[in-house]
Amino acid sequence: MLAQCLKLFRALNSDVSPWQISLGLNLGLMLGLLPLYTPSAIFVIFISCILRVNIASFLLAFGVFSGIAWFFDQSILQLGESLLYASQWQDLWSSLYKSDFFLFLQFHHTQVMGGWAISLLLLPLGFVLSQIFIIKYRTQFLAWLKTTKAIQWLEMNKWYQRGLKASNIAAELT
Repeated sequence: MLAQCLKLFRALNSDVSPWQISLGLNLGLMLGLLPLYTPSAIFVIFISCILRVNIASFLLAFGVFSGIAWFFDQSILQLGESLLYASQWQDLWSSLYKSDFFLFLQFHHTQVMGGWAISLLLLPLGFVLSQIFIIKYRTQFLAWLKTTKAIQWLEMNKWYQRGLKASNIAAELT
């Protein structure tokens, strides 16, 4: 987990696109709220691989939100149950369950439905807030951090320069 935090910190300080980091955070949120043994979770992993999100932010958010989901497990189950048994939604569920795709994704399970509902509610807000945070971090905090004496001293240090050059070469090879 510490290695993922360091990789996320490195991604925040690099030229990685903010949308890749924030989408990784939000897809990790979605995966953390879903049970891992379902095809829905595999679908989220597949989408994150296709969209080429930042893996460090994805894994870190998955770890954090898995713990949060464990803590709020009963609330997620109750939300999923209330959505599945709501009388006004019965026609929609009946029509969706005639499709093999929705049966495969197991939306008829209460925990899967509750996890999808919460994650789809949080996804737009989380994406916008994480984008704002990343951009503010890079424009304000990182700019301030580079003006501090400790960072200036570190950048002048020849060992720091050698390590930076080695990490750039390693990044180009991968």
